[in-house]
Amino acid sequence: MNLTIKHCNSLKDRFLGMMFQVKKTQIGYYFNKCHSIHTFFCFFPIDVVLLDKENNILDVKYNLKPFRIFFFSCYSIVEFYNGYLDQEKIDSIRNFL
Repeated sequence: MNLTIKHCNSLKDRFLGMMFQVKKTQIGYYFNKCHSIHTFFCFFPIDVVLLDKENNILDVKYNLKPFRIFFFSCYSIVEFYNGYLDQEKIDSIRNFL
């Protein structure tokens, strides 16, 4: 499984995430201690994986539209462009964190 996840630890990385990207990438963006996201200046829908403190998958939200704010009951979030995730990738996310 070739899954790449970028840990967004700095303020800049946490703020930017997938903003201003015009090309869909195969990189996931991991936000630790995060229960809300925005999709301002994301030019395509995204999918997010919601995690608990032990990185167990709580839920997967698909097709989150651009220019919105979302609040979740979770501890961490991993963002991907819409359509990239399949069940095999979802099942392997915990191994890549």
